[in-house]
Amino acid sequence: RPCDGCRHIAMATPVYLDWSQICDLCALELPVHDVLPWSSSSSWSNDQRQLLSLVDPGTPKRHRRSLLLMARELVNCSSVDRCSQLWSFMATLHVKSHPRSSKVWMSLWHHIGGRMMDLRRAELMQKTDFSGRLSEASEESSVLLLAAHAPGYFERRDVAPFLRQLECYAAKRQMRFAAVAGPWPVKHEKVAIVELMWNLHQFWTTQRPAAASAASAAWNARDQDLHFLLHDLITRRRLGRSAELLAYNADVLNVFHEDPSKMYAKIWAIEQELANESVDMVIYLDADMTLRPDAREWGLVPFLTRGNESGHIFVRDSFTGTECVNTGFLGFRNTAVSKRILQLWKQKTNWSMFWDQNFFAESILELVGMEMEELGRPGYNSQCVRYLFPFLSGIVPDTMYCDCWQAKLAEMIGPYRQRSSRLVSFLDPEHVDVNFVPNDIFWNHGFKLKDMFLDSRHAKIMNPLITHWAGMLTSRQRVALARTYLKDRFNASFSEEICNDSLPVPMPPPSFASNARYIKCCKSVGHRFRMQGFVEPRDLCYWGCCDWEPLQLDDCWKYI
Repeated sequence: RPCDGCRHIAMATPVYLDWSQICDLCALELPVHDVLPWSSSSSWSNDQRQLLSLVDPGTPKRHRRSLLLMARELVNCSSVDRCSQLWSFMATLHVKSHPRSSKVWMSLWHHIGGRMMDLRRAELMQKTDFSGRLSEASEESSVLLLAAHAPGYFERRDVAPFLRQLECYAAKRQMRFAAVAGPWPVKHEKVAIVELMWNLHQFWTTQRPAAASAASAAWNARDQDLHFLLHDLITRRRLGRSAELLAYNADVLNVFHEDPSKMYAKIWAIEQELANESVDMVIYLDADMTLRPDAREWGLVPFLTRGNESGHIFVRDSFTGTECVNTGFLGFRNTAVSKRILQLWKQKTNWSMFWDQNFFAESILELVGMEMEELGRPGYNSQCVRYLFPFLSGIVPDTMYCDCWQAKLAEMIGPYRQRSSRLVSFLDPEHVDVNFVPNDIFWNHGFKLKDMFLDSRHAKIMNPLITHWAGMLTSRQRVALARTYLKDRFNASFSEEICNDSLPVPMPPPSFASNARYIKCCKSVGHRFRMQGFVEPRDLCYWGCCDWEPLQLDDCWKYI
């Protein structure tokens, strides 16, 4: 069920929401019950009566008028850019003011989700040519790429060690190494930050062309006006001014739950490299990743391109209950298919709440859906797109989105470890793990290597080729953990590891597999049983126990 994970985010939502109702609404294959109809302008009076039920009788007329104007514009929005922008405005500003009327808000959310689904299907009518044979990709004509949002980022003390060891690996494999930090075509300016929870924020940003310095006074004046407007709306709760937001399109003012300048850089950097016809393949890595020191004799490019089933785009496969796609590792052949998925990804940069990971995951669904339709099989109809945008609380239901993503992808090309696509290669982490994120799999690790299962005692069961140190509390902590890992597991350091020819090369080749799914399943089952005395079958599958070949008790004795 696409919604099995919805209760896992209940702690992050207002108490007035009925989660059984929300789960029924988001179950894609189930009919929606007890939902009020929303319509176009032809029967606006009925919709207006519904909205007025949200407003207390004593509410100022200007507030009521702004709410109605925004809702009318939203109900009749004509693009995903505009629909998502206006819904994010309303979910952040107006919904919190009327918690007793969640039923009406839920019906509006459902209507807008369906409208965005239809609009996106219409936008994807362009045909994609998947013909043509894949050519060989050589390491000498491939690029190991890193991207940063601002100059000077790679010189930082918490980044330079990671950069140095990745540069050494590229040199050993005779790949071109590129660490680019702009200048990028668009500049984002934060005009307001909204705190949703202690660790979750919204960024209201404007954007301007990077070449707009000549008209900087006009741009600065616009940003200052927006700053005062948002201060009135967010801090002083003068919601009668909210209709003034209708004057700004999504490419001028939008809402994000990550700093957009940090997420756009990788898209522009990959696009620049794929524009170079002499490049066979681009392998993108985030600048907080470490490669195993004993992996210098085994190249990423030969690994990705071997076999007849190798695709155009390469991502790490994921199992239920984890991030559906992590963009810390991405591989692209220099083909029309790779440029097409980059185009799909880039189209979403004007969508509200843009987040590089889930929005790239949505682009994968769209591309695989096109592939299925070309083969005469059912494709993808943008059923998951609504979960990319905020619920009534202003919080994006990322867990629900990944549940939907797993369900739809499995319908089209098979489940975890059994995906079958000739366009996208889903790299099996239980064979070679190219993007192991401890913070995703073992979120309760307490910032200790032993609880990430990366210390030397777990060397037989956890051997990822690339470890991704994202999600640590501080950058200093990230460097310290990575340094301890290299020393404990390989008796190496940042300064001497891959560049040091004196380090022994193990023969036969070592295992680069991660058994994180086994460990997560067994540890979760044991913890739940100790706490409650029983384990629900539904939770078993949400911990990865049911993916691939279901785990048995003997497996837990083996891995734990």
